[in-house]
Formats: sequence, structure tokens, C-alpha cells
Amino acid sequence: MEDWRKKLDLIQKKIDEESEVTIIDEEVTGVKALHYAPDNLFYSEFSEADAEAFFAIFEGFRNAYNMNKNLAIKALSDNIELQIDEMSNNVCPVEVILFASRSIKDLLSTDPKLFKEFKNLIAKHIGVWMQKSAWYILSGWEWKHQLAIFVEAIGESNDATLLKLAMDYYDRIAKLCIDKEDCQVLKSYINMILATQNSDYFNYLADIVSNSVFSDNAELVEYFINKCKTTDFIKREPQLSDLIREISDRNIPSEFRIKLNYLKPKEEKVKSSVIEDLNSSLSYEKKKESVAGYSFENPKKALFECESVRDRTGCILICGRIMEEIENIYPPEMRGNFYILLGTKGRYCKSDIVEFLTRQKENDPEYLLQINVALRHLQEIGPNEAYNTIFTAQYRPFWGKNLGKYFRFNKTVFTGEFIPFLSKVLIDNSFDEDLILKSTSVLNDVMSVFRDKLNDPSYPVPDKLLDLIFSFPKAFVELSIYNEVLELLSTILKECPSKTKRILSYLDQLRQNLSSDGSTLSISTRIISLIKKGETYGEPD
Repeated sequence: MEDWRKKLDLIQKKIDEESEVTIIDEEVTGVKALHYAPDNLFYSEFSEADAEAFFAIFEGFRNAYNMNKNLAIKALSDNIELQIDEMSNNVCPVEVILFASRSIKDLLSTDPKLFKEFKNLIAKHIGVWMQKSAWYILSGWEWKHQLAIFVEAIGESNDATLLKLAMDYYDRIAKLCIDKEDCQVLKSYINMILATQNSDYFNYLADIVSNSVFSDNAELVEYFINKCKTTDFIKREPQLSDLIREISDRNIPSEFRIKLNYLKPKEEKVKSSVIEDLNSSLSYEKKKESVAGYSFENPKKALFECESVRDRTGCILICGRIMEEIENIYPPEMRGNFYILLGTKGRYCKSDIVEFLTRQKENDPEYLLQINVALRHLQEIGPNEAYNTIFTAQYRPFWGKNLGKYFRFNKTVFTGEFIPFLSKVLIDNSFDEDLILKSTSVLNDVMSVFRDKLNDPSYPVPDKLLDLIFSFPKAFVELSIYNEVLELLSTILKECPSKTKRILSYLDQLRQNLSSDGSTLSISTRIISLIKKGETYGEPD
């Protein structure tokens, strides 16, 4: 077995899509050797006999397909399942099945029923236990038909670990599809997310469609728009509005943005009658009458609408409604956003807002940080008093997400106040590791919301973050700090490739300062992996 597997490992690194597919044809490969990915084709230790058996199944299928395709498709699944039963119990069958399926790539690309049946078959044999196999496939394979089937199967499995892994390698796979005629695998990424029926993955969906390879392709954009119109899970509210807002926050072409706007529900196109009234030239009494029954039942929609109020009188009136309803707004993350909104919209009724917020410090202490941020925005307290809550009160993860949303649109506050505050706290306390851990954990919560807004050439956000991180000691007793720091650096690398050189230099120093007693082996492995990954993101400064 080893001899034949070595043949596969040593074959050329470019696929010829038009070539005939055989088992060990040394001119056929789907793998481009990348130094951040596995060096070999496969993780699973399947045998030459296994491969030959599956190729024989697909060869027989092709002959049967030409006579009766419906019967052939049904028989294909049965035959594959029988052959799986013949394999060793500890061998994942997915790799070898997909590998062999290249021999019918023409049928898979033209017959939707065959594609669906084969995808469902693969999905039956997918689980988190095959994470290593998935890594090999997603990080290196270039066979687009097989990648398309595999990512859709991952969607059917609804496995969070594998979904994240698929998204980790989405940019690599998208680059394989520069040809505008080559759309299937990117369509399959859309189908992967839709199969989950889970709005928690809308950030993934936004990542997919905002990639330039996708967003610059008119066929792909039209495919996505049609999916939004016809997929029950997507076209229902509030999911559709949530998805549109998620994508609208990204950098997408104007043509794509226009198409998204046409998807908006009628009431959202004109915002709402209440918000429209508040921004109009209506009298104070008319506006007051209009806002009286404004509902926060859908807090995401309400937050978006309240943020849209620009009129002086409108701001006063909507702030009044927020103060009246604040304790009825759920979940906690949404209530925290509304507390901060009182600060950003409250300058026209400052005294009332300040009085209310001061009172809520006692009535609603779970939101002390958000209240203090609002008071800071109104210039009632200083930055130290506002942000020190992070260290003096019981911190909750949604606090960082509230901060992240605030800082996304107030980047000067982030770079000019928040980062200097953290730096001073750490310096004044001789870089106490508990404080470093808390600071980096908070920053990761902030970055989870910041996302693509991180790399804005008008603001030195990534540089300020790196300056702070690079001021830390180059070795830590508390291993959790390494994980938090590496997560931050991974985010910056992904969003800001121009910072690659600085980050790689720091990572190398960090690695060299690790303990040699074996206790930091997992950290060392992760650093090396991040270095290799970083080297692929683009030319450094």
C-alpha cells in the first residue's frame, strides 16, 4: 500500500481538467502543494484495492447511466454503501469516494439529481471525527466538482466544527474560481450555509458573498439574490433584514448593493412610518403622536431604525421611548446596544439622559459598562471611569460585543481612548498577567464584531492594536494569554495583510521565547501554523 500511496503523493501539482481520470495516472492531481497545508493528497489510509473498487463502481455507473439514469443513480448509492462496508472500520471513506468520483465529473456537473443524491450520500458519512480528512480536502484539493459536493455535504451535516473549517479555506477555494464560468463551488458554499437553516451563520454567508471573486461575478450575485427570494428560511422576517444588514456592512460593489436594497421588505425600504415621521418636517405634536406606540418587540430592527433617526426633535422623542422601554428590551446584548445608543443620540436632551443613566447604574448594574460608555460619549465622565468597569465589575462577554459595535463607528475613540487606556493600566500594573488576559479577552470580543471594519486606511486601528500587543512581555506563565494573543493576531492577519511582516516577526520572537520543557508544545504548534498561514496572505509591508 505504501508504494502506491507514494506515487499519489509525488504526482504533479497542477490539475488538467480535461484529462482522463485513472487511479494512479501521474499526470492527474487535484492538489497544489502549499506550505500551510498537508503535503500529501490524503489523510485516510485507504488501500489501492479500495481505490480500484470505487473506480470500478463509477465506471459501471457510467455504463448503466447511459441506459437508464434513474435506476443507475439509485444503484450507485447502494453499491457505494456495500463497498464502504467492505472497508476497514477505522478508515474514513469520504476521501477515496470523492477521489474516485472524478471519473464522472461531467455527469456530476450536468445532472442536478445525481449531484444531490451523491451529496446526500457523502453527508451520511461526515462527522467531526473526520476533521483531519476535511482539512486535507479543503486546504489542498483543487478538484472543484468534488469540493462543491463536499462543502454542500458539510452543510447537510450541520456540524459547527466542519462549517468553520470550510469557511477558513473559503478564500483559497474562491481563488480557484477566477474564471467567471466556474461558479459551481461558490454556489455550493451558499447552499452549505442555507442547509443549516441557522441565522447564526449569517456572518459566514456575508463573508461568502462579499469576497470579490463572488461579488464581481454577475451570475453568482443573481444566484444569491434568487436564493434570498425563494428560500423560505431566508425570505422570512426578521432573517431577511438581518442578512441584508450583515452584508451591507461589508465592502461590496454598488450594483450588488442596489440588488440587495430591492430585496428589503417594503416597510424597510422607507424605513418605517414612525422613523420617517421623526426625520420629517412634521410638527412636534405630530411626531410625538407617531412615536407614542413605537415597539421594540423586534430589537434588531428597532435598533437599526433608531440609529437612522437624524432630526433633533426625532432624537429627543426616540430617546424618550428607549428610556421608557429599556428594561423590556431583550436579549441582554441588544439592551446594552440601546444603552450606548442613548449616549450617541442623546446630545439634544443631555440632562434627561444623564439623569436617567445615572439612576440606571443602581437599577440595572448588569449594564454598568454600557451606561458608562454612554456617559463618556456625552462627556459626563472621563475614559478611565468609563472603561475601568472592565476590570472592577463582573465582565460579561456581550459587553465586549457592545463595545465592538460602538467602536466600529467610533474608531477615533477606539484608537485615541480605549487602546491608550488599556496600555496605561497594563504599564501601571507592570503587565500583570491577569490584566493582560482580561484585556486580550475583551479585545477578542470587540474584534468579533469589528470584522471587516478593521482594515480602514483612514484609521490606524490595526497598528494601534499591534503596538499594544507588541508591548507585552514575550513570554507568559498563563498559557491562556498565548491563545488570546494568537487569536487577535490571526484576526489582524486575515483582515490586514499589509501587517504581515510585523506580525510574523513578533510570532517568531514569541516562539523562540517559549519554554523548552514541553509544556508549551500546543502553543508552539499553533504559532508555527499561524506563521505558515500568514505567509500566504499577501506581500508584507
